[in-house]
Amino acid sequence: VLWNPTQAKYELMEISERKHKSTKNLHLVTRKAHTFKRLFHEAKVEVEQIQHENASLRNSCSKVNSEMEVVQQLHKHLDHIHQLTLHSLDICSRERVLLRHENALLERLYYSDPSTGKLPAGMSVGGDLEIERDR
Repeated sequence: VLWNPTQAKYELMEISERKHKSTKNLHLVTRKAHTFKRLFHEAKVEVEQIQHENASLRNSCSKVNSEMEVVQQLHKHLDHIHQLTLHSLDICSRERVLLRHENALLERLYYSDPSTGKLPAGMSVGGDLEIERDR
């Protein structure tokens, strides 16, 4: 096989062109790799920020839930106090009726004639002496 300088020159140019394309592709791939690496780092930072925000939100939700439980307990306590207050008012009302009745009896005893137990003519005390029964 004889060596052909022209053919060798074309082959060398072809090899050089392929090398140039390969180098160009390598630079492109390297640039893309650096871009992807930068984007990956930025995404990683964003994910960490979102995880931090999520943890903060979970903590806030936990605090709100705790506060809601306290409010519910206070509501139950206030409801119980309200029920006790209503019961106390009912007792006071009944006691007021009993005191009126007791006053009327004492007035009747004070003003009545000791021998007959009757009040002087035209006098009445205490009004209605009926005691209110359970409502």
